[in-house]
Amino acid sequence: MYRSARLSVLTLSAIVVARPAFADDVAEATELFKQGRELTRAGNHKDACPLFERSLKLVPALGTELNLARCYAATGKLVEAKKLFDELATKTSDAGQKERAALVREGLDDLASRMPHLKIDRAALRTDARVEVDGGVVDAGEPVPVDPGRHAITAAGAKPVSVDVAEGETLSVALEPTAPPAKPDDRPLILGLGAGGATMLVAGAIAGIAVLRERDAGRDRCAADSTGALVCDRRGADLLDHARNLSHFATVMLVAGVGLSTAATVLEIRRRRTTTAGLWGSSSSFGVSLGGAW
Repeated sequence: MYRSARLSVLTLSAIVVARPAFADDVAEATELFKQGRELTRAGNHKDACPLFERSLKLVPALGTELNLARCYAATGKLVEAKKLFDELATKTSDAGQKERAALVREGLDDLASRMPHLKIDRAALRTDARVEVDGGVVDAGEPVPVDPGRHAITAAGAKPVSVDVAEGETLSVALEPTAPPAKPDDRPLILGLGAGGATMLVAGAIAGIAVLRERDAGRDRCAADSTGALVCDRRGADLLDHARNLSHFATVMLVAGVGLSTAATVLEIRRRRTTTAGLWGSSSSFGVSLGGAW
């Protein structure tokens, strides 16, 4: 029993403390509302809106909410205004407030003719690419309601777009995919391989000529014996040995030169065969053209 009495005292104390605090909120909210109305009548909607917002936070009231929605509409915050008007349409109807409900319908009708929209064409993007307007995700399949003014449109894999839209305007915006990274230029490699191959072929050819000369010079200093074997003096033998060794070098140079030249030729053919495809069309025909450089 003592515990129950103690709880009752605490509850009563909380109510007594809460009532003055609530009364203060009501008084402040009422004063803010009055100031907002005065500014509205004077045409200063910009300064009136924050007062209505503060009043609404202190004490929720349909009248304050309606004035805030109309204030948003007057300052170009059409998206916020429509959100409030949509909520008020249900609230005023449920509360049976016909006069305020009529003002809400009037506000919605006004916004219907003033609200700008963005029609975003994302056909060139991936189907799962997320589209954002001013940092907020939107459904690009439907016209997006926005406030008048400048808006930033971004999407993964697309070039960012900034557009200006006026009241009542429906603006179509096509999102373009970002350019693929440029392929590295392989022409320096091709030129290097080609130059290296040509140098080795020339070196191999020069070495081959030297082989023939030294072989012939060595054979001039040799003679066949009675058995048919070739017998050479010291100089002739040295010349033939040098010609044999030089022939190995010439072979390596020629093979390497052919390999490098072949690689350069293959790369150059691939580079030139890179096709460019373009769509062409007219009122009576449509097709795809393929072009290649050879």
